Amino acid sequence: MTENDPLQTQRDVPGGADLDLITELRTAGFDDATEIGRGGFGVVYRCREAALDRTVAVKVLTADLDEENKERFFREQQAMGRLTGHPNIVNVLQVGATTTGRPYLVMQYHPRDSLDAWIRLHGPLSTEQVLRLGVRLAGAIESAYRFGIIHRDVKPANILLSDYGEPALTDFGIAHVAGGFETATGTVTGSPAFTAPEVLGGDPPGPASDVYGLGATLFCALTGHAAFERRKGEQVVAQFLRITTQPVPDLRETGIDEDVCALIEMAMSRNPDDRPTAAALGEKIRGLQLDHGFGVDEMALHAGTEDDHLQGRFSVPLGLPSTEPPAGDHRTPRHGSSDVPVGNLALELTSFVGRRAELTETQHLLELSRLVTLTGMGGRREDATRAEGRCRSTRQLSGRRVARRAG
Repeated sequence: MTENDPLQTQRDVPGGADLDLITELRTAGFDDATEIGRGGFGVVYRCREAALDRTVAVKVLTADLDEENKERFFREQQAMGRLTGHPNIVNVLQVGATTTGRPYLVMQYHPRDSLDAWIRLHGPLSTEQVLRLGVRLAGAIESAYRFGIIHRDVKPANILLSDYGEPALTDFGIAHVAGGFETATGTVTGSPAFTAPEVLGGDPPGPASDVYGLGATLFCALTGHAAFERRKGEQVVAQFLRITTQPVPDLRETGIDEDVCALIEMAMSRNPDDRPTAAALGEKIRGLQLDHGFGVDEMALHAGTEDDHLQGRFSVPLGLPSTEPPAGDHRTPRHGSSDVPVGNLALELTSFVGRRAELTETQHLLELSRLVTLTGMGGRREDATRAEGRCRSTRQLSGRRVARRAG
């Protein structure tokens, strides 16, 4: 990912202004502010919120906003509050304004940084990981749209990674209220390489443009670079022209499977009417997971009734390692993937306590043999031990099983 995105940087903020912001954050209850990110729209600080004894990320919008845009910002963030709890959307914990009127929002702190940073450090993701990413983000985009919220800037830099490897989309609507880059037809919000052709042509963003951004993100995750990344010395206008007139680069030449290439091309179609909805795209990706023998994930979609919630939609972490990139070529089915549900193991609704020695011994034996039989008197505790052993072995020891036999 070598694109020199003009929106990745902004003018230097004088040190005095930074100190003033930190002082204002302290007044608002956010101590020990440390800058961890700076972009075209604002500055992100890691802070300690003493009132709740937690670490949070506070984004302060430094772009000059008129009253109309400030009201729009607060209105859109209020709407995002209804999506609190979505596993693939960064929760907005609080919104407010500093004493000098700078809008800010308080979010979950994600120490593992963004998908963009992960790809820059480790390289492309495997096909299996990319398909999981697609299902999760499709659910996030569709859920937001059901509340009338359009992201407008879907890209790897706006996808944060949780401690569990779960992707979470952030910065909904911020590009819209903070302004963007100018074209001959008006202002475009978002990052050029991930912006839909019709938006570059002057049309307003819509659900289809977010789908394009998701397709462009999946392309980047598969290859390590944007489909239309800005070339060295290339003018922005020339980049716009390529995006709006040229087809998506053919990934088949790099060994990517035909059906995966076709799906990304559909999501990145120049004609927005030819793109599927986010929900339909997610279902198509789930179909590919099934065809390739991968674990099939559920989209986390916001349901309108309590009954819909009780039906349950669960997600599985992407399985991104914290220090090492994926080893080898993973474009072949891995039925025993350690981070995908295998077989008919029950969903873990509560944590398991105790019997650490037995579990440790079970896992040690599984390293030596493909089959381990546990014997003992029947009962809840014995059953729980066997179940926990199966779950842990499934997650950690690919291709092995724990058999159950009551004494």
